[in-house]
Amino acid sequence: MYILAYKDGHDPAACLMKDGEIVAAVEEERFSRVKHAPSQFPKESIAFCLRQAGITQEEVDYVVYARLTPLRTFAAVMLYYMRRPPRTILEARYALANLKLQVLGTLGQFRGRAGYQRIYPLFPKLPKVHTSFDHHLCHAASAYLLSPFEESLIITWDGKGEATSLSIGIGQGAGLSIKERRGIFDSLGLFYSAATKYLAFTPNDGEYKVMGLAPYGQRGVDVSDLIAPDERVGYRVNSDFVLYPLRGVEQNFERRFGPAAVRDMPISKEHQNFAWALQNALEQVGLSVAKMAQKKYPSKHLCLAGGVALNVKLNKVLRESGLFDDIFVQPAAGDNGLVLGAAALLYTKLTHKRPAPLTNLYLGPSYSDDEVAAVLREEGIVFHKSSDVIGETATLIKKGNVVAWFQGRMEFGPRSLGARSVLAHPGLAGMRDRINEKIKFREEFRPFCPSILAEHANELLGRAAPSPFMVLSFEATPVAKRLVPAVVHVDNTVRPQTVARDDSRYRALLERFYQETGVPALLNTSLNIRGEPIVENPHHVVEFFRKTHIDAIVVGDSIALRTDQSSQFSQTLNRGTLVTEY
Repeated sequence: MYILAYKDGHDPAACLMKDGEIVAAVEEERFSRVKHAPSQFPKESIAFCLRQAGITQEEVDYVVYARLTPLRTFAAVMLYYMRRPPRTILEARYALANLKLQVLGTLGQFRGRAGYQRIYPLFPKLPKVHTSFDHHLCHAASAYLLSPFEESLIITWDGKGEATSLSIGIGQGAGLSIKERRGIFDSLGLFYSAATKYLAFTPNDGEYKVMGLAPYGQRGVDVSDLIAPDERVGYRVNSDFVLYPLRGVEQNFERRFGPAAVRDMPISKEHQNFAWALQNALEQVGLSVAKMAQKKYPSKHLCLAGGVALNVKLNKVLRESGLFDDIFVQPAAGDNGLVLGAAALLYTKLTHKRPAPLTNLYLGPSYSDDEVAAVLREEGIVFHKSSDVIGETATLIKKGNVVAWFQGRMEFGPRSLGARSVLAHPGLAGMRDRINEKIKFREEFRPFCPSILAEHANELLGRAAPSPFMVLSFEATPVAKRLVPAVVHVDNTVRPQTVARDDSRYRALLERFYQETGVPALLNTSLNIRGEPIVENPHHVVEFFRKTHIDAIVVGDSIALRTDQSSQFSQTLNRGTLVTEY
């Protein structure tokens, strides 16, 4: 049985489930090259899923839309405002603007022009859309139904989906139910996004930058009148600082905390302190919600999804709280991951069984060595086919080179996990600054993550636990600070990918690098530059090679070194001498 799930809007994506197992999943941004691909229909994503499985449109059994249709969304939003009428001028302005959008969306549906309806002319031989599911129900299903737990408490939190910004649910066997919801005016995600904008980062994209900036600040800014824990309902938040699309919210932040930060300008100590206060408040509020939920719906496990679940510092607090024996964070926790939940929900509804747990995110496109070589020749790149890709790459990195590593099927979700990665030696002084400045072209305060041989995790991580998807954070041990300083953040934390024993090429590279250096980890960051999606195909790798100061690209069995390219190619980057002897 094949189930195709898709969504449009923010972070459009598609996935294909075969007999309860996700066999393909990809985000539209990887094809369109527009980050988050706002308002784009996932045409290429759907086409890839069918192509990857080798099936025709007619062979798909069910199609599911991973959010409510416009008419049902309008009903959910209207019901919310009836139950929780606006209490301030800002809330009223937001509600009116939101309802206008819902009316326009509903009219579009009646006219056959709603976003989800674009699938019919583009893929006319697919079955008619079987059903659609509530946004936070999809989040909850992606977290619980794809987890390894037989029972669990479930918390989903984000900006908003339909009229919900936070849900609390329980899972038992193949059953899942949402017990409580918080609405738009109480949104933790929107509050964090509004603060993100105040700090001159882009909402719905730059929140992780705020999380990375926060450790550079210190206690001194009080936000307790805006957001604070509450034992009875989990938390309270001032909606005058939540509804960030409205100009009045920006003015409220400036009146309360002073002038907003300016994009691409040095970040003041005051703004660093504000980031610290914001992150600390989120952690305390998140913990309060978990305590309240655990008290009402006891469980040994916790499953998380929604954009807020990508905040690894919050996840660290929850994991170390002692409230739960184990937690599972759905790694594509943002809106792209809704397709996973929708497919899981429909499969469970049809079969009364749970789908297979999510243990693999290498669900995207791949390219053969012949395809890679043809692209490199077409692009005029000087390269050689290696008979020992693992050994040559390990030696390059050992010598201090930064390598673009493009292997196998692309990852689904926001993290590069060794298929579309930039790799470097985590123990070399200055490596973090070099990559931020010369390769990623991003803010200097941004930290990097390590990929660690799983059997060595206890040496580098305090209270170590499996972390295959980079969604958890740990204290760095003294060994880590000495051995891999380039991946230890200023607050002495590490966000790792632990790589278990398998037959993957990436695991083999980690093992070889450890043999040569005694360092059981690599610095691993996404294969993209600031503002662009992660690369998808070999053409994108070549473009990355030309735009950045990367020392080498390793694409399948093909290796290209910058020093082997034409002088004109090198001079366009005003590059200095490279270490490429090996």
